[in-house]
Amino acid sequence: MTRRQKAKLAHYAMLTIIVIVAIVYIYPVYLMFINSVKPFGEVVSDVIAWPTRFEFENYSHVIGEMDYVRLFFNNVIITVVGIAGIIVISAAAAYIIDRRANRFTAIARTFIITPMLIPFQTRCSKPWTSFTCQARSSDYPCSTGALA
Repeated sequence: MTRRQKAKLAHYAMLTIIVIVAIVYIYPVYLMFINSVKPFGEVVSDVIAWPTRFEFENYSHVIGEMDYVRLFFNNVIITVVGIAGIIVISAAAAYIIDRRANRFTAIARTFIITPMLIPFQTRCSKPWTSFTCQARSSDYPCSTGALA
C-alpha cells in the first residue's frame, strides 16, 4: 500500500468516525424535537416513530403555562451574575497568588495546580466494584459488588 493510499484510507476512517460521533450527538436532539411536536399519546406509544401529525401547540402551552420567558430570563441573570462573580474573584485571587511570594501562596498554588494533573474522567467515575444498589430490594432485583 502506497503512502497516498494510506493517507486516503486514514482520511476515510476519520471521516467515518466523525460521522458516527455526529450522529451520536445529534440523535438525542432529533428525538427531543420529534417528541416535542407529537401529541402526548403518540409520545407514550412510540418514542422513536415519526409523528402522524405535528402539534406546535405544545410550544405555546409551555410558553404560556410555565411562563417560559420569565424562566429563561431568570436563568440568564443567574448565569451572567455567577460567571461575572467567578471572573472577578478568580482574577483577584490569581493576582494575589502570583504577586506575593509567601508560604500561603505556595500552598495555594500547589492546591490549584495539583488537580490539573489528574484527568477529569478519573475523578468523576467510580470503579465498577464500588457500585451499590440504590433501589429498594422489593422494587428491583439487584446485587451489590462487582458486576458478573
